[in-house]
Parts: sequence; structure tokens; C-alpha cells
Amino acid sequence: MNFPVKQEESMENVLKHIESCKVLGHFQQVAYSVHGIALTQICFDCEEVRTNLGL
Repeated sequence: MNFPVKQEESMENVLKHIESCKVLGHFQQVAYSVHGIALTQICFDCEEVRTNLGL
């Protein structure tokens, strides 16, 4: 699998996507990074990676 990475402006934006996908019943994995204080979401139904971690 090779999903595009969408850079989000804030952790709150990533959280909104996480909640939206949750409501839709999407299968997803979420990781919290203590290195950059960031969230990363992999949504297997949207086929996207969303993160606020600087790339």
C-alpha cells in the first residue's frame, strides 16, 4: 500500500479527520508522536495518511 500523505496544519485538524472517519466506520490506525507532539492517522478506507508532524 502506498497512500498519499496529507500535511495538516494542526493536531486539531487531524483529530477532526479521526472523528469523521470513526463516525463513518472507517478502519484506521492512529499514532501519537512524543518527538514532535503530533498525531498521524492512517485511514485504510480513505487510503490517506494525515499528520501534523513536520515532514
